[in-house]
Amino acid sequence: MSALRPRAARISGLLATSALLSTALMTATPAVAVSGPEAAAGAHPYAVRLDIGDEANSRACTGTLVDRFWVLTAASCLAATPGSTVPAGKPALKTTATLSDGKAVEVTEVAPRTDRDAALVRLATPVTGIAPALLATAAPATGAELTAAGFGRTKTEWVPDKLHTGTFTVNSATATTLAITGKGTDVLCKGDTGGPLLNSAGQITGVNSRSWQGGCLGTPATETRTGAISTRTDDLAQWLRDVRFTTASIQNALSNRCAYVGWRTPDNGAPAQQVDCDPQYADQLWKLEPVPGGYQIRNHFNNRCLVVSWRTPEDGAPVTQYDCHPEFADQVWKLEPVAGGGYSIRNSVSNKCMYVSWRTPEWGAPLTQVGCDSQYVDQVWKI
Repeated sequence: MSALRPRAARISGLLATSALLSTALMTATPAVAVSGPEAAAGAHPYAVRLDIGDEANSRACTGTLVDRFWVLTAASCLAATPGSTVPAGKPALKTTATLSDGKAVEVTEVAPRTDRDAALVRLATPVTGIAPALLATAAPATGAELTAAGFGRTKTEWVPDKLHTGTFTVNSATATTLAITGKGTDVLCKGDTGGPLLNSAGQITGVNSRSWQGGCLGTPATETRTGAISTRTDDLAQWLRDVRFTTASIQNALSNRCAYVGWRTPDNGAPAQQVDCDPQYADQLWKLEPVPGGYQIRNHFNNRCLVVSWRTPEDGAPVTQYDCHPEFADQVWKLEPVAGGGYSIRNSVSNKCMYVSWRTPEWGAPLTQVGCDSQYVDQVWKI
């Protein structure tokens, strides 16, 4: 594709087959590859290959690392059967992401969009050493040239293990889609579904969804169309932030240690403490779940929520965990942005803020509450 290709390139690969034949386009099935030249070494390191299903129903797609835990792809890739609805939560089929450094990581969660063919999938462990791609903030103009990348089928290969790229021109746009056409013989094929469509700045403007697949290996020779539909992503930045926010480490801005409830104490009433941060440990990860008045903060390991009991509203009262009940206001926390970065975490009942005193910066120090004053860094948390 364009600058990367010494010869005419073709985006091919497995477009995620979703049993729909929308008016003129064959929908992509999970797995899309660009049947153009291989991407130059080190180009598009954020590109991810997704392997879905087992030997009996295996397929592949492409995705893009957009956060150390999250990969953006097409929701249709994750359907249990082509064309079926993709629910949020655990993937219906075993899914593994292979990163550009060769590391394979299990996918543990799917967060699909309901208005377009896009989804975020959560990795079991965070990615280090690979910079995520950024989302564009404006739709590309009609006639703009974009680069697509994918691990899908090419003109001559069924299952390529290298990333390929291709050049596409924008024909038109709707509120949620881009209609594009391959330049020359470039085309999206099976396996390229879910892969990124990139602008000249290397930002994601779309997620590849479905294609005519003209010229892809296995497509009838009579099919020559290289048109495709991609899902717009330029208006998804807030959604990405919201999804990314739901599973997070909570790090004290002064001690640089993270809130946790030890896996050895999963019972009600166990104290919340701080510990050296390592997001590979699930007892340090929290799900921030919106409820009326704020958020519940649920431990990813033991499934219980942080609370300061309404019986102990005073300064110094401990932050503990308890079975989650969104109707209990003492489990509801308000996240208030602080100038300079970070948040105050204020309890809805006591109106006091969670902190670890500057006097106890050590490993294992308890989380307690105190009257809120965001000028004190030991009350500020990075999420």
